[in-house]
Amino acid sequence: MVAVMSNQEGTRTTKKRFKQSKEYFKMRLSTKLLFLFAIVLALIAHQETEAKSLKKLIKAGLLLGALGSKKLPKVLPIPLPIPIQ
Repeated sequence: MVAVMSNQEGTRTTKKRFKQSKEYFKMRLSTKLLFLFAIVLALIAHQETEAKSLKKLIKAGLLLGALGSKKLPKVLPIPLPIPIQ
């Protein structure tokens, strides 16, 4: 016995599947966008902390280089300690 599906029922199931796949696609897309947004925020935060630590290292290096140099008055007329937090 062969089950024959009428055209109307076939259209309904096709529309239902299409609607489900469309909703699934939207859900996956929104999940991916949210994930990418979280990654971008994490990278920005990491970059800011790296920049701050790099600036601190540069300041410390300049100060140590100036203190060890014979040309100290030209580089730092008044050798003040640079606070490193």
